[in-house]
Amino acid sequence: YMVRNQSNAVALDFDWSSGCIFWSDVTSRGSTLRRSCDLTGAANDSAIEVLATLQNPDGLAVDWIGKNLYWCDKGTDTIEVLNLEGKYRKVLINEGLLEPRAIVVDPTEGFMYWSDWGQRPHIGKAGMDGSNPRIIIEKELGWPNAITIDYASRKLFFGDAREDYI
Repeated sequence: YMVRNQSNAVALDFDWSSGCIFWSDVTSRGSTLRRSCDLTGAANDSAIEVLATLQNPDGLAVDWIGKNLYWCDKGTDTIEVLNLEGKYRKVLINEGLLEPRAIVVDPTEGFMYWSDWGQRPHIGKAGMDGSNPRIIIEKELGWPNAITIDYASRKLFFGDAREDYI
């Protein structure tokens, strides 16, 4: 085990250059984004840093070029960002989201993509600064969840939990 005694670890990502893992821990008492750079398997509470306190974070993604951490918060219906040190937090998108679920970034192209399974399920795309948000897929969606990019083929993949397909 790398990190023990988490309440409800929901999302996870890794930054190769710093060797740190980032995750969301979601509880009814309060949710947080956390980081540990001690990957020896001996991580104790002192090796875990709380980067931000949130309402109900779901997906998160590391921007390995800009050294930022992006996440969806389905409690506030926002997409936000802060740097990997936990500073300079900013809301990027706060309109048009009902149940933002998962997020992935493509820092080589400067875009982020997210899934939302609210009343109008969709896959969205925007600049990594939140500019020009738009829906790119909305047909035949139920509960679009996990989302990832194959950077070699330039393909976007997502899973739909209600319609049962990838």
